Amino acid sequence: MAAGLATAVAPGKAAAEDASGYPSRPITFVVPSPAGGTSDVIARLAARKLSDKLGQSIIVENRAGANGYIGTMAVLRAPKDGYMYAVMSGSLHSFTPAMVNKMPFDPIDDFALVSRLAEYPYILVTSKNSPYNTLADLIKAGKDGKTELSYGSYGLGSSPHLITELLKLKTGMAATHIPYKGGGQSSGDLIGGQISFMFSSLPAATAQVKGGQAKALAITSAQRNPSFPNVPTVAETLPGFETTSWLGLGAAKGTPAYATDKIRNALIAISKDPEYITAMRGMSAEVKVDASAAEFHQYMASELAKWNEVVKEAKIPKQEE
Repeated sequence: MAAGLATAVAPGKAAAEDASGYPSRPITFVVPSPAGGTSDVIARLAARKLSDKLGQSIIVENRAGANGYIGTMAVLRAPKDGYMYAVMSGSLHSFTPAMVNKMPFDPIDDFALVSRLAEYPYILVTSKNSPYNTLADLIKAGKDGKTELSYGSYGLGSSPHLITELLKLKTGMAATHIPYKGGGQSSGDLIGGQISFMFSSLPAATAQVKGGQAKALAITSAQRNPSFPNVPTVAETLPGFETTSWLGLGAAKGTPAYATDKIRNALIAISKDPEYITAMRGMSAEVKVDASAAEFHQYMASELAKWNEVVKEAKIPKQEE
């Protein structure tokens, strides 16, 4: 019995020693999408600030492919030592699992969760020449039985797809889904008037709206966005309608808590930095940090449940991966 107790205590002592020196070498954040996108830019901003706070380099590595699976699986297969983290997203960890029968990993429980990094809303846009000037105009057209509306998305099961299906469920409007293979082609067709409307992430649509190429009808956040104070929220027309996307950090399940806790505590500290807040807002996002792994887990579970229900109510067939 005594030997067993000694065996049980030793790892705790080693962990305490590791905790005092962590991190002792560079950390890697894996972004499972191409360089230059919203996830990449926000991850690099957070990495710079965290590096200053922790006194250790943080490398941001892009490993795109297979809808985000390649980069994420690389993190899950890495040593569970606190030196590699996946940049998680609402797209891969909330929307995708609601739409597919089976993923190569559990989107929540295979991870040692750290915290969210940021959140941002979606903005409902039409072409600048669209006849619709308000969300109410669009809903009316979608319910008149004569107008054939179409909407774009980044693909089947993507956030614009499911958010629009939620809008259709809430209003009874009709609109045909036109899935694209990415944001570039869908945005081009929206601007050209080939599709009637689209929910685009605010970071992705900001330049088009401010440049006058697209017209913003509504935003999905609970309050109006400071960058677009004249754009009403969807909830001003449909009370209770609110949805945002998010980015966060997670390591492989089994990573020591001292590592994930230290990263989270550093995120909490930099979340109060005015320069960091301003830089994040410059990307049309808001700093968002969870107080604990449990809080992040609860948020992710609630988001997944929400989109599972939308898929069920809208009778969208789940896909095989």
